[in-house]
Amino acid sequence: MSEEKALNELVLSLVELFRKFGIKYVLIGGLAVKKYDDYRTTYDVDFLIFPVRRKVDEFTVALLNWARERGLAISTKINGERLPVSQVTRELVEKVIGEGGRTLEFWREGRKFVDLIFCPSYVSFRTGFYRSVNGINVATPEYLIVNKLWLVEKGRAEERDFRDVIRLLSLPDLNKSRLRRYAEKLGVLRLLKEYEHKVQQAAKKIGDIMNWPPSWRP
Repeated sequence: MSEEKALNELVLSLVELFRKFGIKYVLIGGLAVKKYDDYRTTYDVDFLIFPVRRKVDEFTVALLNWARERGLAISTKINGERLPVSQVTRELVEKVIGEGGRTLEFWREGRKFVDLIFCPSYVSFRTGFYRSVNGINVATPEYLIVNKLWLVEKGRAEERDFRDVIRLLSLPDLNKSRLRRYAEKLGVLRLLKEYEHKVQQAAKKIGDIMNWPPSWRP
């Protein structure tokens, strides 16, 4: 099975599981960017999971079975330190799911395949955060841009995050008012304006920014 097909299987099977238990989710990360810009490559799956309020124990069992069927081991972090897989019990997984505010990581042969990021209990699911793409809840480009700018602001951005921001800002159907509203809430409005200017300058230099050279960065 190809890399892309393997990732798609993980996405579709998890979405099916979420739907079965009525769990609100949004696909984020590289795969979400790829839904808007096919150039993007990625090797893992990231889901934002909104608070799970019912059948936590049943969902825990189903998720553990899902992982076991695919040969995936589960880990998580406590106080910033990743626990050995051997220390991650069913009770701990259920606690992470029920309480939120932490991430479950799914590994195989030393490589991470999936991050399930469980929101704290006070976070509410808002339709404005996502749009349906081929039946999957995918983070909006506005949400992706602002969250990547937050990484830039905190000094935690990688090269691909800079590229993602530039290319997503070049999409023709961005909701600019929503984008600015999100940016203001996260305190990155100044950065947003700076990167919007970079996009304008880049377009003058290379024309179609969606075909910019991989090595080029404003």
